[in-house]
Amino acid sequence: MTSIIKVDTLQTAAGGVPTASDLGINTTDTIVAAYTTLSSMSAQTSATTSFIDITGLSITLTPKSAANTILIGAVIAAETHGSHADKGIRFNIYRGGTAIYGSEYDLYNSDNAAQRITKSPLMFLENAASTSSRTYKISFSSTRTDSNANARVNNYGEPSTMYIFEIAG
Repeated sequence: MTSIIKVDTLQTAAGGVPTASDLGINTTDTIVAAYTTLSSMSAQTSATTSFIDITGLSITLTPKSAANTILIGAVIAAETHGSHADKGIRFNIYRGGTAIYGSEYDLYNSDNAAQRITKSPLMFLENAASTSSRTYKISFSSTRTDSNANARVNNYGEPSTMYIFEIAG
């Protein structure tokens, strides 16, 4: 024997919209939201250690739950070039105005007058901690201030990609 239940609307006892857990569905460790963006295809160059925002690599979101985890990732079309024998490119990931990821270098070249081009992957994980709206963005800089130690992104018509996954806690 089969049964069919048909309803137009489900509500909680308080009259609100039920969540998956209200219905007995376990969503822990599942992706509850996904965001992506592509950078501009225009090259950006830096010959200083001051960070420059990568045009187009910014995502604003509002977490669905403070208990969730935010996974921020990117694949950056990166390059370092120039005649200096010690040069590289580094990236920061910001939440609002706060750097939450940074390193001394993400791509490094110790060869004089050599060029190094790659797709640099970045990944950072943090707790949502609140349901306040926030903006994540990615910036880059050279590892040194020198006109012969350039860092460049999105050259040769190659855009970079940023993605964020919100994972249920």
